[in-house]
Amino acid sequence: MVIDTTRTIEIEGSPLKLFGLAALGVLMTGLAAAMMLGYIPAVSQNDWRYWVVAFGVVFFAFAPRF
Repeated sequence: MVIDTTRTIEIEGSPLKLFGLAALGVLMTGLAAAMMLGYIPAVSQNDWRYWVVAFGVVFFAFAPRF
């Protein structure tokens, strides 16, 4: 079996979908930061969920860039 490597394959993305994902990342980063800083009383600093939310701040901040 011979694999044809001469063809060009184009993968196109939607700018609207990319903008929506970036906006969602900003929203989730803001919500996680609000929970971590105590504006939304969901977790306390002595709880393991605090560290999950802190990880969420970092993850969601960089997620649209991947």
